[in-house]
Amino acid sequence: MATAGHGDGPMTSGREVFDVAIVGSGFAGSILARGLAACGRRVVLIERERHPRFALGESTTPLANLALERLSRRPGLERLWQLSNWSRWRASHPDVTCGLKRGFVFYAHEAHEHYPQVPDERRRLAVAASPGDDVADTQWMRSEVDSHLARWAESGGVRLLEETEVFEIAGDHHDADGSSERAVLRGEGAGEPFEVEASFVVDASGGGRLASTLGVESVADPADFSSRLVYAHVDRLTPFAESAEIVNCDEPFPEHWSAAHHLTDVGWMYQLRFDSGAVSVGWLVDEQRASSTGLLSSGDWDVVAPDRLFERLLSRYPSLERQFAGTRARFGFRTTRRLQRRLERAHGRVWAALPGTYAFYDPLFSTGIAWSLIGVERLLDLLTGDRPPDQQQLGRYGQLLEAEAHHQRRLLEAAYRHLSDFERFDLVCQLYFVAASCAETCQRMLDFEEWRHESVAPNWAWAGFLGARDPVIEEALEELLIGPDCDRKQLKLRLEKRNVAGLLDVDRQGLYPADPHTVLRAASCLGLDRAEAERRLPRLLGSD
Repeated sequence: MATAGHGDGPMTSGREVFDVAIVGSGFAGSILARGLAACGRRVVLIERERHPRFALGESTTPLANLALERLSRRPGLERLWQLSNWSRWRASHPDVTCGLKRGFVFYAHEAHEHYPQVPDERRRLAVAASPGDDVADTQWMRSEVDSHLARWAESGGVRLLEETEVFEIAGDHHDADGSSERAVLRGEGAGEPFEVEASFVVDASGGGRLASTLGVESVADPADFSSRLVYAHVDRLTPFAESAEIVNCDEPFPEHWSAAHHLTDVGWMYQLRFDSGAVSVGWLVDEQRASSTGLLSSGDWDVVAPDRLFERLLSRYPSLERQFAGTRARFGFRTTRRLQRRLERAHGRVWAALPGTYAFYDPLFSTGIAWSLIGVERLLDLLTGDRPPDQQQLGRYGQLLEAEAHHQRRLLEAAYRHLSDFERFDLVCQLYFVAASCAETCQRMLDFEEWRHESVAPNWAWAGFLGARDPVIEEALEELLIGPDCDRKQLKLRLEKRNVAGLLDVDRQGLYPADPHTVLRAASCLGLDRAEAERRLPRLLGSD
């Protein structure tokens, strides 16, 4: 057993005892551990690898920044304020690599054709997430961010066990359904058996690998699309707009400081640039589409080297192939198995899964970091009260995650369905941006008590993520999925009460800046008059 250190619990039957055991020391597990320790909980944080280690999930959104800001107001988490936008991060932690993210850009490619130098709204969509660099989002170099936060948790009294893997979670006192009042975690660390006891367990492992030890099954077919990823960090990658010599590429922000998406008939590629010059690239390949084109068969993933898979994909799209000429992959390309997964439930009597452990479908809209941070907020609410969370509280947590996972799955199913039809794909994107910008604007400009959609929620963290449980958003999404005749005009009219950012405007030609004046004109969507909205404008701009 590892030697004693920060946050050691008392001993019972030769094992250390903690209030909370968290399995997985990614950013979410580490923030949760630090927050719990600051509230007096004895916490052990268990990591099967050793920091720094590579991790995917690198792109934030304004909803993630808002969650970081709220978390920074909790005891012991004040430092998160410095990481909640790009300018504060660069000023306070220049040693932790990040990248400037001003928004999203989508390019629609045709097989065997060069991308046009003058694209229109039928081939490109650009939506700003911030009005300037000073309040912009960030791309996270996860190896450095996760390591930084894990050491920070340890310095705050958390017991950090690295290179330690949990093989079994059992209980001393079982009730009729097999759950227990206290959990015993057994595994191996540093080549030796280890055993700890905890009143509550949080699965922050990301892949749900502890599910079987908790008696929780995975859902067999969680989405009607199936994608796999081939990815790397590369050097010397010229920004696409420059490589393809695109005209007006800086409207409404420089393309290379964005989450760039390249849509193809076999899937889509992301490009996320860090300030260091490295670029995270990944191709999400729809297995059925790739097979139908003859480009990749299902067996190729097991026998063809990942860098050769990537080269084969590039060969179908000449402008992307030109962009990657002369690049170098830092650690070589890697592949994943099918990405889509979901557990049958997100909680038990003495355990809960963070959102990214419970379900994952696709990184198309960069939802992972924000959803995980909101999950941290919720579990801090549940685990820092005067009493342990009861089944009603845990049930509410699980039901909300289930609704949010279903909502995201439906959104992504609609997007994948229209990957080769950019006019329809654009409508799905616009729906996402309406839902996201409405949530961001409400959380910036309204006090929670003024919010009208979810009167029973205790705070913003418990509001449905991305419009989940909002009938206006959900009905519009359903219409996009089943209504082939739903057009831009109909969708804009249906979303009128949520469209605070002026989206779905044909006059914008697919280029949408983050314009505070547009929000002021839509003040009635927030239940505010123009004068009150102007008074609150500093909130929208993220003024300290």
